[in-house]
Amino acid sequence: MDVHLRQVLDGLQKRVDVFLREMGRKDPVFSFDPDRLALIVVDMQNFAIRPDGTRSLAGLEHVVKGVNLLAEAFREKGVPVIWIRQNFTRISRGDDVGLYGHFHEKPVPSGMYNQGELTEIHPAMRVMPEDHVLFKNRYSLFAPGSSTLEVLLGELGRDQLVFCGVVTNVCVECSVRDAMQRGFQSTVVSDATTSFDILVHEMSLQIMRLFFADIRTVHEIITLLSSL
Repeated sequence: MDVHLRQVLDGLQKRVDVFLREMGRKDPVFSFDPDRLALIVVDMQNFAIRPDGTRSLAGLEHVVKGVNLLAEAFREKGVPVIWIRQNFTRISRGDDVGLYGHFHEKPVPSGMYNQGELTEIHPAMRVMPEDHVLFKNRYSLFAPGSSTLEVLLGELGRDQLVFCGVVTNVCVECSVRDAMQRGFQSTVVSDATTSFDILVHEMSLQIMRLFFADIRTVHEIITLLSSL
């Protein structure tokens, strides 16, 4: 990271620090209860992490490692690990892509439909039989008709959500914003999320920190879990 960008990011964080301090708000806001927690892993799939290496996200190798470490730590505490797969459905009468195609590859690749190859969880991710796997068809997990996550969380009795995965400023941030509105306590793992650009990633983290979620590192999360 070049010096100028580092200065910009440091300046942004300091401004947010001052704002929160002047507001008198506690940071972080939430404490963890293992009986209420769930780990939400967003879109660690072939369409975002291409097996052939043709799509690159900032610090992706580090994020893959961090997500796997988190999943292992949560399982050891008996906390549900929920993997999310972006997937569209195509039938003879049409599909449920909506406006997605206006902002992504045109046409939407066939592998994004009907649990195709691009929707599969990337081979580097260590998914275990006891984990949950859900599908969504919108950026936000909580958008109407997007996924069954809210139903599953109700069945599991979980309302504290730890988010990791990709990309920070799209599916992660959209889901976190909606989760807060629905009364879920959200934490985003800063070094187990990423975007196409480090500046965009860091800006998204600070936006979420202001009004929607706590921001913690992989090390902080695992340390907290070990103390519970």
